[in-house]
Amino acid sequence: MQKLLVEREPDITSPGMAWARACLELMFRFHGMPFVDLAHLRKSDLKDGYLTLRRRKTGMPLSARVDGRAMQLLERYRNRDDTSPYLLCFLDGNLEGMAAYRDYQRILRLLNSRLRALALWKKVQGKVTSYSARHKGFPFLLKFNSLQNISA
Repeated sequence: MQKLLVEREPDITSPGMAWARACLELMFRFHGMPFVDLAHLRKSDLKDGYLTLRRRKTGMPLSARVDGRAMQLLERYRNRDDTSPYLLCFLDGNLEGMAAYRDYQRILRLLNSRLRALALWKKVQGKVTSYSARHKGFPFLLKFNSLQNISA
């Protein structure tokens, strides 16, 4: 897991793998945010350098400071569709109900597929998915966030 995040900008030539790495980095930078919450971030959730939202699974409030690097990634993958409520360009903001759920499932499968390809390419041992990144990577998350705070 560390191999995927330690390098500032790894030598990734595939836009798909670069996107997967960016998602992984954002989830880490936002204190282990699950992908479901990252994908469903709304434009209104970002104010004054902070993300403030309610977790989709639990409804619990979550607030995270957006550092410079995270802001760069958010800008790179920002949703440029003015009619979409979503901050990032992952989901179709025009879908509702079951169609919206299928769209989320599709993008989650795509992310996990690209994370597996990235892990294979970087010779990372073990399974790397959005779930394992959140749960198995927690000890590294603490170290990673400490290093970011020191270097900020």
